[in-house]
Amino acid sequence: VKCNFCEIWPREGLKERRISVERTIAYIKESFSQLPFEYVSFYAPTFTLNESWVRKLCSDMKEQNALHPWKCTTTQFHLDRDLVGAMADAKCFRISVGIETFEAGALSVLPKHKHEARIQFDRIYGWCQEFGIELNCFVVVGLPGTTVDGTKVTFEYLSKEGIRIRPSIYSN
Repeated sequence: VKCNFCEIWPREGLKERRISVERTIAYIKESFSQLPFEYVSFYAPTFTLNESWVRKLCSDMKEQNALHPWKCTTTQFHLDRDLVGAMADAKCFRISVGIETFEAGALSVLPKHKHEARIQFDRIYGWCQEFGIELNCFVVVGLPGTTVDGTKVTFEYLSKEGIRIRPSIYSN
């Protein structure tokens, strides 16, 4: 989503790259047949960017009896209630999202769609509660425009029951 402080898109580019759902499931099945993994981790900052791919993954995992617990990292803005429900039904147990901050002073360094992050967060928090999914939130500490007091407010707001907070340090 091109946050100017993010190291991922300049390093990895803006092109969406995914293997097919079929190859993904085959890899998961093969891996679990060889080693006693506890879960699958889909670590991509925009895992749900391609919603149809995620929906197909969820339905195919169920059809093929490849239901292993899994977690993912994505943005708040590529989730909706129906998708969160489909993910939970396919054994997703944790969704990680970048919150960065709720502090108004930092809005100038965030993309425009993140200016209403708190409103979207409340929706996602409700959906995760409804479907029994853990919510993991990344907060950027030291983001330009933030203060110690504002960061404390963000942490206190996120400290609702069951929310995992993962701070990361801003670096230019």
